[in-house]
Amino acid sequence: MSTINVLLLATDAERQSDWNHWLDRSKLRVWQGSENISPTIQPDIVVSDTPRLPRNAPAGAQLQDRTQFGLILVGCPSAEIQADVNLPADVTGRELQLACQLLGELVQQRRRQQSRAGELRLLEQWAFRDTLTGLANRRAWDQQMKQLSPVGAPLAKPVCLAILDVDDFKITNDSHGHDAGDTVLQAAAGGLRSALRQSDLAARWGGDEFALFLPNVPPQQAHSVVERIRTAADQQIVEQTGQPITLSAGLRGIAAGTTFQAGALWQQADTALLKAKQSGGCCSVEYNPSVSQPD
Repeated sequence: MSTINVLLLATDAERQSDWNHWLDRSKLRVWQGSENISPTIQPDIVVSDTPRLPRNAPAGAQLQDRTQFGLILVGCPSAEIQADVNLPADVTGRELQLACQLLGELVQQRRRQQSRAGELRLLEQWAFRDTLTGLANRRAWDQQMKQLSPVGAPLAKPVCLAILDVDDFKITNDSHGHDAGDTVLQAAAGGLRSALRQSDLAARWGGDEFALFLPNVPPQQAHSVVERIRTAADQQIVEQTGQPITLSAGLRGIAAGTTFQAGALWQQADTALLKAKQSGGCCSVEYNPSVSQPD
């Protein structure tokens, strides 16, 4: 257990002196008054005889943020701010010492738990994030598709699924190196992000392929929406690399009331992408079930 930092904020100088004299320095580091505590020190415990701290109290000791420290109020039975510990006005030195030590240990334990929880959230984010582009990765995409495709459930709103692929990406890698290829992918991802709504999902599927899931896009608007996003990615690549490198896109939009089948939609969008590539690239092609598709 690390040393517990205690900030004493009594309104009466004699009371402040008593508190300071009572506390055991072998287990506690005591600061008298907010003007004396270092701005780099985070108090573990604030001891006060008033629920209103002075305006110059350090940031870590503001009563509005009670998640960062423990509050001991002395002689404030009807305070409008709830304390962790309420002690009577005639508190003894032994009582104050025990209260500071026990509450300080609880506060430090709480901080460690919060820190671990934050680390776990960060690890979870990394697990579902592509490290090169910052987009969602394939694991995140698969998880999202599973959530959106309950068996036999019709869609409440229309959706569009699209696959995008960098045109002649192998040539870029062979001619300029893999670092240049990584720059192209990062620029493409940035362009995609800039054109998406908050509800849209963009993922790096793998290699130079990206996937888009666009909810609430009617089938009649799907092509124009995907083409706008694809063009934004093209523009970002040119701006960041100076090379006229483009993307091709294949898409499939379905109307509300249709059963969502992620695997079938993916295959259809992939078929449309192949047609876009065979057409010379730098375009978006929508899957049309009534038209013969390329083999």
